[in-house]
Amino acid sequence: MDVSFIFASDHHGDLMRMDALLKKGNGSGSPTIILGGDLFKTGWKNDGSSQEKFLREEVEPRFARYRGRVLTIFGNNDWRSVADRFSDLCPSIEPFEGKFVKLDDGTILAGLSYVPPTPFMMKDWERLERYGPNKERGEMNGFCSKEDGPVECTLIGGRTMADEIEDLGDIGGKVIVSHGPPHGTCADISGWKEHLGSMDLSKAITEMRPAAVLCGHIHEAPVSSGKAICKLGSTQIANPGSICGTLTCIIGRMDPDLSLEFFSIDRT
Repeated sequence: MDVSFIFASDHHGDLMRMDALLKKGNGSGSPTIILGGDLFKTGWKNDGSSQEKFLREEVEPRFARYRGRVLTIFGNNDWRSVADRFSDLCPSIEPFEGKFVKLDDGTILAGLSYVPPTPFMMKDWERLERYGPNKERGEMNGFCSKEDGPVECTLIGGRTMADEIEDLGDIGGKVIVSHGPPHGTCADISGWKEHLGSMDLSKAITEMRPAAVLCGHIHEAPVSSGKAICKLGSTQIANPGSICGTLTCIIGRMDPDLSLEFFSIDRT
C-alpha cells in the first residue's frame, strides 16, 4: 500500500528532526510531507527577523532537495507576519492555512492553524472558544505581529475557534490538519493529565464527521495518553507528539479508505 502522506509537527527549529523526516520521505517514494506548525525555535531568539533568516538559510535549502510536495500550516509559536511572507521566504513549502488542498490520490486536506488561549504571549494564532472556557485556560493578552514588529493585543472580543472552523466550509469526509488537537481525546492530554484541546473543534468533528484530524501542539500527549491515534466518533485523531529529541510522525495510506500509522524516526 503506497504512502499518501507523512505528517509531523512541532519541530521547533530542530534541523536534525527535519533531516530525518526528509530521509524517511525520500525512502518512502517521496509522498507529500505535511508540517503541522511550530516550525521555529522557542525563546528569546524567536523574533520575526530570526524566523525569516531560519527559513531562508536553513529550511528552504533542505526542503528544496525533496522530490515530493511539502505542505504546512502554522502554530502558536510562528509569527503571522512571517507566515504572510512564507511563500517568498521558503518557496519549496506550500502554506495552506484556511484552505483546502487536494493530494494526488484524492485526499482533501483542510488547514487550521489556530489554538485556544494559552499561557504564552504570542497571540497571532490563538482564538477564544465559543463553546468552552477561556480565561481559565490561558492568558487573554499578549503580542500580535505587524510588519514593523510585535504590538500588544487581546483575545477579548475577538474571533473564536468556531468562527475559523466555519470559515473553512464543509469539512465532512476531509482530513483536517490542525495545529491544536480536539478536546477530550488522546491527542490533547498534558503531562499533568489535563485535556487542553479545543471544544469548538470537538463539536465540529462530532457534527460534520471529517475523516481524520492530524494535530500537534501538546507535545507529550502520546505519552500521557498511551497512544498517538484514537477516534472521536468515526473520526480518526492523530498527534505524533514531539518528545525527547526523537522525530515521531504519522503515516497515511489510502486503500481505499484512509489508514493512519504511528512511526518513530531515529534522527541519526
